[in-house]
Amino acid sequence: MLEGRAAHAVVVADGAVYAMAGIGSDGRPVLAVERFDGRAWRHETHLPGHGLNAPAAAVIGQRIYLIGGFDTTTNVPTAQVLVYDTHARRWSTAAPLPRPLGSPAAVVHEGALYSIGGRSGLDDFGNVWRYDAGADRWVTGTAIAARGTHGAVSTCGSVYVFGGESQPQERVLGEVLRLDTAHDAWIELAPMPTPRNFARAVLYGGAVWVAGGSLSPGSSHESAGSRIVERFDPGCRP
Repeated sequence: MLEGRAAHAVVVADGAVYAMAGIGSDGRPVLAVERFDGRAWRHETHLPGHGLNAPAAAVIGQRIYLIGGFDTTTNVPTAQVLVYDTHARRWSTAAPLPRPLGSPAAVVHEGALYSIGGRSGLDDFGNVWRYDAGADRWVTGTAIAARGTHGAVSTCGSVYVFGGESQPQERVLGEVLRLDTAHDAWIELAPMPTPRNFARAVLYGGAVWVAGGSLSPGSSHESAGSRIVERFDPGCRP
């Protein structure tokens, strides 16, 4: 990449990789947004405002949704949802989150955007919200046990959550949870072999890969990273 980053967001939209937000190698907020087309990185646009630490990002169609995070000038969580249109190359805002938070997980499931968990200060949240794009509003989803810094993917007709951290318990989580929409509940599956916070989960080749993350709780966004990659088979072939 052209910029060093930590506590940032990475998504794929329109066949390209976008890296945005986070803190740079000099400890300052990174406002530049980069795009990788398979050959080279280039500066695509700049993030509005003063910068964001630990937001979540997801894609619906041609639009990237950057959700929550911590304002890098105040370290206060935000409810803001920024939207970047990759065709028009313009930023706008959607309906804000019902609660300011950083370190949520974001995933698109059945055409809807989900925000899962997150934190503010020493409080972790278990709220799940689904974004109704037609009405431009958030509606309540099935709550999860409170956590932050976890990963999420949509596959096999459901949402899966991986790892994270509980600040009240001072514990890194290894839980793997699946959303059972028929019974309005989260079902606990076999845990990850290695519990991790700041776990980044991606779907690749029909399986979920959880790459990197920290093994130690309580280090905020300066947690030491790991090289661990573990593979989860959801039991179907999407």
